[in-house]
Amino acid sequence: ADQCQLLKQILDQGHSVQSHSYDHSDFMTKDAQGVYDNLHANQKWMDQCLGKTYTGLSMFRPPFGSFNPEYGSFASKLGYTLASWNLESLDYAGGNAAQVFQNVQANFANIANGDSVVLLMHDKHYIDGSAVGALDLII
Repeated sequence: ADQCQLLKQILDQGHSVQSHSYDHSDFMTKDAQGVYDNLHANQKWMDQCLGKTYTGLSMFRPPFGSFNPEYGSFASKLGYTLASWNLESLDYAGGNAAQVFQNVQANFANIANGDSVVLLMHDKHYIDGSAVGALDLII
């Protein structure tokens, strides 16, 4: 399915879609105007796909998790809450579902007792298909 159809399907199923950038570029290489332009381009693309203004954008996770505090403040002024993660599955490094599960178990040991966990995983279009199913093991 094309990206616009996928966006519509996800929203029609009751899910929320948030921003991860327009082009997955490293925000550490951008100035404030570049960050703004990228976030705005993403909003504009979503609006065009949907044929209306999408008002659900409230969170932003920078690609690669890289940002500086100034950009966090800038994103906040645009109405975004900056989101990140504290546990990596390393699914992008390859391996099957069992290996990804082992990565999560090993990295979970580094999370402080009582802390919430935000787990970084990628969709099947980004990773080797053999890792699909890892989430079932993790949950």
